[in-house]
Amino acid sequence: MNKKRLFIAIKIDISKELRNFIISLKKELSSEKIKWVDFKNFHITLKFLGDTPENLIPQIEKTLKNISKNFQKFDMQLKGIGVFKDIANPKVLWIGLEKNETLNELYLQIEKNVEILGFKKENRNFSPHLTIGRIKFLKNKNILLEKILKNCNKKWNKSEVKNFILYESVLKKEGPTYIELEKYEL
Repeated sequence: MNKKRLFIAIKIDISKELRNFIISLKKELSSEKIKWVDFKNFHITLKFLGDTPENLIPQIEKTLKNISKNFQKFDMQLKGIGVFKDIANPKVLWIGLEKNETLNELYLQIEKNVEILGFKKENRNFSPHLTIGRIKFLKNKNILLEKILKNCNKKWNKSEVKNFILYESVLKKEGPTYIELEKYEL
């Protein structure tokens, strides 16, 4: 049985200000082992489905189309910068979002409906974010810590959410390629 590695996400356009901030961050941290996410791949993941049997894809698409009918366009406010795990052992560098009820409701509806199709329910709280880099190793955490402390409450741009997308992720040595399988208009 053929499988595709799938996820559901919102594509994000960032402001020139945020783009310039990320570029300057890359320069300041250029001696560190960080795999930076390509600007064209910026997204907010709503649900990672993983290796999915191809014969399930039409059901997923129908389910997502039905969910999209329950929502209208909405704005999200990008805010702050931080890391996952923690600053002592950072793994993911991200730009955050202000709390957003509509985004949360969209996530919950997707989560509930794909669980019916046999996908595991996420056991972590939904923490929407824009991954900008994956940290392999930091020699000097102080530069990053300083940037986080200085910008942890900084409001970046608002981003209008007009749709969400079912993506296939194709893993390659130079990084993942995201293929848009279906776009769901709000």
